[in-house]
Amino acid sequence: MKEKVDGLKELLRYIEMLKSDVMRRILELDDNAVLPPVSTVYPGAKAKPLLVNDYPIYQFAYEGALPLYQQDGKYRAAIRHY
Repeated sequence: MKEKVDGLKELLRYIEMLKSDVMRRILELDDNAVLPPVSTVYPGAKAKPLLVNDYPIYQFAYEGALPLYQQDGKYRAAIRHY
């Protein structure tokens, strides 16, 4: 059972590496140039790539405090967009 779990974890790691490589190649081809630019009043997140146990992850940091949660649907959508 332990070998199956380890094998699945290794498979998941390879899938994430494949996804990262495909995304990098798309950006190299500039295939996302057809997307309209996103404008927002909030500053974007700062992303920092890290390796944890040879597994690529990204740490995102936002400046300032996130807005407080409220029940309004438009407000929640704005928070998700941010």
